Amino acid sequence: MTSAAFLTPLRTEKLSATRWLLTDDLLFHTLLLDGVFCVSRGFQTDLASIPTWLGSVMPRVGAWDGPAVLHDAGYAGALTTLNRARVWLTKDWTDRVFLEALIASGVSAWRAQVMYWAVRLAGDPAAHPLAAHGKLA
Repeated sequence: MTSAAFLTPLRTEKLSATRWLLTDDLLFHTLLLDGVFCVSRGFQTDLASIPTWLGSVMPRVGAWDGPAVLHDAGYAGALTTLNRARVWLTKDWTDRVFLEALIASGVSAWRAQVMYWAVRLAGDPAAHPLAAHGKLA
């Protein structure tokens, strides 16, 4: 494959106003790390962790949903390979793959950069809203 891309569609069930459950595996081909990552069915996510005050400019739900799930799984240590081997990424690599996935999903360049820099500067895997409750994986 010559470009980064999601290999499966994102399929979720809404559990609450801020929580979704993956109903099928989500597969992403990354060129940065030359492989395919899997976020397994059953994973819970809050999609994009966007502050409420930014909601009119950048809603929680959008073309960035798949990349947000991938990012949540990276922060949670819940990424696997196709043969289900666990993949542990640093915060830096998780954020880079997030940017790659945003671009692959057709998110505009300016919006992808804003979202990338938001997680680079303020993202904290240990402080993630679902990680604090042990619900990310």
